[in-house]
Amino acid sequence: MGEECLKSADSAAAPLRRLMVRYSLPPGTLESLQAAFPDIEFIQAEDAFVQLTPLGDVDAVVTWNLAEDEIAAAPNLRWVQWIGAGVDHAPLAALRNRGILLTNNRGVHANNIAEHVIGMMISLARNFPNLVRAQDQHVWKMDEERWNVKELAGSRLVVLGAGNLGSAIARKAAGLDLDVVVLGRNPRETYLDRVTYRTIDALDAELAEADHVVICTPLTDETRGLIDADRIARVKPGAYLYNVGRGPIVDTDALVAALQSGQLGAAALDVTDPEPLPAEHPLWDLPNVFITGHTSGATPHYWDRAARILEGNIRHYLAGEPLDNLVDYDLGY
Repeated sequence: MGEECLKSADSAAAPLRRLMVRYSLPPGTLESLQAAFPDIEFIQAEDAFVQLTPLGDVDAVVTWNLAEDEIAAAPNLRWVQWIGAGVDHAPLAALRNRGILLTNNRGVHANNIAEHVIGMMISLARNFPNLVRAQDQHVWKMDEERWNVKELAGSRLVVLGAGNLGSAIARKAAGLDLDVVVLGRNPRETYLDRVTYRTIDALDAELAEADHVVICTPLTDETRGLIDADRIARVKPGAYLYNVGRGPIVDTDALVAALQSGQLGAAALDVTDPEPLPAEHPLWDLPNVFITGHTSGATPHYWDRAARILEGNIRHYLAGEPLDNLVDYDLGY
């Protein structure tokens, strides 16, 4: 298939007759899609976390787990709707080689992850983790902890990533009167009110001025190891680091060393490298680390939003129109 087939759906060449969903959808979701598209056979398969149901002769699949041999064994497969936003563990080369369209669910998590980040920021600024530990021990810490707090208003926040998630974090942080800078890949003439936008080549200079650094970029060849020992050393001493992107964007050993030395004042980590974090890993026991175990993406509204993306893309596919949230194989997101 030509490059154009990676940009839009050609319904004449690739009809949509059978669509498999390898995820346990909320009750009524699949029935609603079946009613909206009676000519498509919707197949509810086993949750891909439990086992992989063979694709067979499906034309499209909704999944977050896909192997290269499955692609080779599915001759009719033309479109994959990835359940998550990040596609770093998808078999991108195999999909691209077959000319298969890949779309994701970016935007679905933006509000809840942004709220999670703001919660992390408030928790560290007000020293909530230590106070919760004190509550567990039935210890009243007013005299010890009352001066060990910060205010967010007026501090400088640097957000790495200018997409849906970065924008949502920036809007909420600006509403709390932080000085917000967002770093993105491409130049922009306009961005958000009360938010400064710069390209990623300003990263080193911005790290030196940041009180808070939030990582919410996808994991690609360009971002893997982006926050290495050298960049952590450039961060303003005592600054706080937050990672809701992917663990391998940060050099874990350098992160631990900076937290132990005080170069970083604290870190709030929803993602780690490795993940899950082994029980014996030193990050668990550092008093200036707040770990939330890859929970920031959870929301009760997930499938309401995801189903709207899926339904819209089915309509686009049937009409031969470009799909929403189409992954760029060159960029990896």
